[in-house]
Amino acid sequence: MNERIEQILNEMNRYMPAGTMQEFLYLHKKIFWFKVSFSKKELEEDIAVLDISVRGNHCLKRAGLTTIGALVNAIFAKDEETSKQQLLRVRSLGKKTAEEILLMLMCYQFKVLPEAEKRQFVLEIVEMNLGNGGAQYIAAPG
Repeated sequence: MNERIEQILNEMNRYMPAGTMQEFLYLHKKIFWFKVSFSKKELEEDIAVLDISVRGNHCLKRAGLTTIGALVNAIFAKDEETSKQQLLRVRSLGKKTAEEILLMLMCYQFKVLPEAEKRQFVLEIVEMNLGNGGAQYIAAPG
């Protein structure tokens, strides 16, 4: 896990009801839900704000996914496929890079939230993943 992700996950740990976000992600690594909800301004941001690897950045840009909004729209295109499966359709983008992109999207969502909403975001992640049995890697945008 890169240093940037680790830093944000450590911040999320303050709001975890038990354990750490790292442990929680490890337990739910194959199937993981979180709510995506960005402002119009955030949706217009370049994907560079996600701080993903050079490979991931190049793959997304080559596929025309240059903004957060384009990425979110692309990975929520089909209800019967997970976001990870949809990302894997991008040429030269592998499983680890797809997981990194989704994790960075979740971390970015947490980072841009006002302090007052961060606890609720983390608690929703825990509730969604414990109560869902996890049918998808990422939940539909809210």
